[in-house]
Amino acid sequence: IDYYKQRILIAIKANFQENVYAKNIGINWLQIFSEKVSQDRIISELRKVILKDSETLAVTSLEIVNFNRDNRKLTVKFQVISKYGNLNLLEDL
Repeated sequence: IDYYKQRILIAIKANFQENVYAKNIGINWLQIFSEKVSQDRIISELRKVILKDSETLAVTSLEIVNFNRDNRKLTVKFQVISKYGNLNLLEDL
């Protein structure tokens, strides 16, 4: 489950198309922090990236705990069901 957790965190922390070997992984963080992107859209983008992982079965909860666009700080809390079991995370992105 640790490998799965690391893979999910790398995927959501990566900038979209940053990795030449995995261009479809990541989130456009520059756009999220520089434009007035709604929190609903941020949650939607995070959910899409988490669900792209083949070992993710479901995202049961996902919420923004703290979002400060000026300081580029985002804290999210989410619960995922993977083929390895349940995973609860509170992460600063």
